[in-house]
Amino acid sequence: MAVHWTPELSTGLDWQDEQHQQIIGKIDELLESMNRNEARNVIASLFEFLESYTVQHFAAEESYLQRKRCTGFAPHRAQHLEFIARMREMERVFNKQGASTYVVMQVQRWLRDWVLDHISQVDKRMAVSAAECKMPIM
Repeated sequence: MAVHWTPELSTGLDWQDEQHQQIIGKIDELLESMNRNEARNVIASLFEFLESYTVQHFAAEESYLQRKRCTGFAPHRAQHLEFIARMREMERVFNKQGASTYVVMQVQRWLRDWVLDHISQVDKRMAVSAAECKMPIM
């Protein structure tokens, strides 16, 4: 199932939406490579992207929550830490077993499901909560 950015995924925070569009593009790239039977070439670069993306994106979200002094920081950070742990676990499996169809499908499904759920549930709640906080962004 293809994954594309839609307005329904927007949190209303431009910086966050731009970053979300990047990761959704990478998920779609993996799906397209699977259709062309080229996922082995794409999945290694996907893990490299995720390492960089998670550092930048998660730090931006967490910093935003802290600057706004909103509740919800701890559970949001916990989800990020769970993502990183699962990502590293998936990467270990990939490094050990290679890019078999099973491994690629597992990575693709996990990443798609987690990202779409996180954006549509957690990040949207974060944006609403931050908008209601009294502390201005510095």
